[in-house]
Amino acid sequence: MFQLELRKSRKRSRLIIFDLDGTITRFPNVWRHLHRKLGTWEFGRVHSKKYFDGEITYKEWAELDCALWKGTKLDKLLEIVSKVEYFDGAAETIRRIKEAGMEVGIVSAGISLFAEKVAEDLGVKRVLSNRLVISNGVLTGDIETNVSLDNKPKIIRDVATSLGIPMSQVAVVGDNVFDMPAEAMLKIAFNPRSKEAEDAADFVVKGDDLRKVLPLILRECWD
Repeated sequence: MFQLELRKSRKRSRLIIFDLDGTITRFPNVWRHLHRKLGTWEFGRVHSKKYFDGEITYKEWAELDCALWKGTKLDKLLEIVSKVEYFDGAAETIRRIKEAGMEVGIVSAGISLFAEKVAEDLGVKRVLSNRLVISNGVLTGDIETNVSLDNKPKIIRDVATSLGIPMSQVAVVGDNVFDMPAEAMLKIAFNPRSKEAEDAADFVVKGDDLRKVLPLILRECWD
């Protein structure tokens, strides 16, 4: 069931930044999803624990994971990515926000192949994620780490700055506390993963239909 908790009223927003995994798509974590599809989760689980235990950085974590996929054909990954599952109403949500005159972006600490597929499907021009290095149709095992969990708030601020939009006119939608810079004017936690994410948000939305965030976002178009 959908739950909505109203915390504060806000003014108009001009830019909406969405998280990807677990927010637009039903995959809660594309890294884990790929590990399981490629048969490497036994090792990926170890890397994940090391990161969350503070033993390695996000960049080191990403590099260790991608090294496991060295030699994998791009076609195999594209086949996995092609089966992306969206939350109900994802396309309509993005379309209606754009029709209301707001900019839409996706910032993900996941993988660019996945993020760019979603952006293409939903018509989102601005997408930032981490890029797997590919040579001659094969993964090299390297990655360009552009977005980590730790620097995600900064990346969101950078996107806004590049568009000349102050954070006082930026709304964010995500499931993690990292998705919600404190200075964003509107913070919506969609199926939040933690109490910390709920506490950081202005609104909490739970359910399988992303359109449930629309009443919160669209009303910000009216002065």
